[in-house]
Amino acid sequence: MATNRELIEEGKWFYYQQGILKPKRFTQMEIYNADGEPEIKEIPILPEIHTYKHWESLGYKVRKGEKSYIRITIWKHGKGKETEDGEILKRATMFLKESCFFTEDQVDKIH
Repeated sequence: MATNRELIEEGKWFYYQQGILKPKRFTQMEIYNADGEPEIKEIPILPEIHTYKHWESLGYKVRKGEKSYIRITIWKHGKGKETEDGEILKRATMFLKESCFFTEDQVDKIH
């Protein structure tokens, strides 16, 4: 079972390949080909993406009018049933839900 971090990184790569997510910059890495010869390969450094709520928790605000073009299915926590006394009857559950993500270019620091 993949973690949310793994699901998000996989989603970022998918949206990069589709041309929707643009890299911040590229870095170079030396790799060895099948013949054992070193080659320089350019690796994209992709921007940070987070949900609206996560950006808020980091002290940022999504700009008014910004649209999310990145949707990734991640794990969410469900709530267990509570009695009037506050006792939980069922254990909390996890489920997959499609969430909207925003890039760092779509947010401003809250002062």
